Amino acid sequence: MLGTQVASDLDLDTVNSVVPLQTKWGKEYFRIGLTDITADTQEIKRKQLPIMALRLEPTVCKSIVKTLETLNNKTTHVDDALENTDNRVSESVSQILWKPTHFGAFLNKSPYAMNALILWRTIILPAFAVLAPLIAVVIPFFLLRFMNPDIQLSTDEYMTRVRHVLLQQITIPHFLRSRHPDDRLGFVFESLFIGLTLAMFISSIWSQINNAIHTRAIWFDLEERGDHIQHMYSVAKETIKQLKTLSPKAQRAAVKLIDSGEAAILGCKELDGLDGVATFGCVWNNSETVKILKVWLSQLDCYSAIASLDGICFPTIRKTVGIKLTDVHHPFVKGCISNNLITESHSILTGPNRGGKSTYCKSVGLAVVTAQTWGFAWATRMSFSPFKTVVTALEPTGLLGSLSTFEAEIEFAKSVLATEGLPAFVMMDEIFHSTNAGDGLEASRVFMSQLYEKSDIISIISTHYKDLAESFGGVATAIQMDATVGEEDRLIYSYKVTPGVSDKSSVVEILKERGLLPSAHPAPIARGQIIEERLPPEAETQ
Repeated sequence: MLGTQVASDLDLDTVNSVVPLQTKWGKEYFRIGLTDITADTQEIKRKQLPIMALRLEPTVCKSIVKTLETLNNKTTHVDDALENTDNRVSESVSQILWKPTHFGAFLNKSPYAMNALILWRTIILPAFAVLAPLIAVVIPFFLLRFMNPDIQLSTDEYMTRVRHVLLQQITIPHFLRSRHPDDRLGFVFESLFIGLTLAMFISSIWSQINNAIHTRAIWFDLEERGDHIQHMYSVAKETIKQLKTLSPKAQRAAVKLIDSGEAAILGCKELDGLDGVATFGCVWNNSETVKILKVWLSQLDCYSAIASLDGICFPTIRKTVGIKLTDVHHPFVKGCISNNLITESHSILTGPNRGGKSTYCKSVGLAVVTAQTWGFAWATRMSFSPFKTVVTALEPTGLLGSLSTFEAEIEFAKSVLATEGLPAFVMMDEIFHSTNAGDGLEASRVFMSQLYEKSDIISIISTHYKDLAESFGGVATAIQMDATVGEEDRLIYSYKVTPGVSDKSSVVEILKERGLLPSAHPAPIARGQIIEERLPPEAETQ
């Protein structure tokens, strides 16, 4: 189980930005995977195997990455087809395809039926609407002229008769009709009415043409989306072929990945030989098989991306509770100084501000999370016992109008002491720093004395209170972010973790840099002096 603050403390939502994932699906799958922590050693090993197989054969891994890269700009279109929940989109699509529940839905995946339908609706019907009036006028004339040559009928006479017939079909109001042949005003009104009727007729024809154009646009959109789904299908088949070029040993390691991929491809067998629209129609009827294929491709993207990373290792499992990390570093920090950690119980970390405490804590925390979710860590070597619970408080904040930051820290401490899922990993940065030094120190002692009585808990607590490291020296290992005093009394940060308790402070240095302290102020003050100056008299006697 992950604590409620772990994702924000370790920036889990953005870790995928430093992993060379090729698709939006892979990025989301990796992000979600970071919260799916497991303490099952077999599950961790199962996740490691395909990554290790791909890492052993970088040529195959690179070819898979290159193939997946072609999906990068197509995932959105595929998602639109799979997650078709917008009613407006459904209404547009249903102008061409039958709804999945309709008895004619089986025709959606027939290229012949779909092409015949679009030909009828966008070519034949509009053409008939345009040509029908012309046919109705022209064909009778030729039939009369050529089938009955004895009938002498000029074009003018024929048009006069056509006009007469049309007038019979058009109901002209009585008051608009011409009274006699010389009634010019009546003739004008009559002509205007006929013209209006013809305009409405032409408008109906134009409406059919517009509908045909709109339907054709929907058709092309469906075809494009279907083509993207076909490309996704072909990418899956190609990557399976590439996975099968792995050595026999690597294939055995990746056997579950290969088997699940073949099963997903087999489930999409209906897509073989379909054009774009028929492919979309097939998915419109049932998208579950393509969704399974999408998940498999997302998984493959994650495995191949992790296998391509530099500076990672595959943690080994130990039977006793503890962690051993060699050269652990944070991927977000360019040129990050790597550090080590060996612990089977509790550690108290001290060091000056900007000395690297937070980065070190985040590096260790991220190593634990990635080891128990994806089976790797940004380190040279790692061995550990998986934890059932991982909780952190690196950046505790209060709740507006409810809890102060100090109260939020107290609530976190309370939840840690109530943890039932053991073994557990606990990490707290700047313990109880949100109140005055005396109260913070006392609260820290109360919490840590109870925490250190518990078994099967690994903890790292960073603090500026060096008294804590001295008070709990018998049950917790004191480690520090090493720093030395250089020229002009400026601190030189090594960003390396070493045994011991730090007595360095960067407060004076930072105050000078920010212009809040004259440069003539005395040299850096040891941390113990700062605490002693800040403690109230009653705290000194305790």
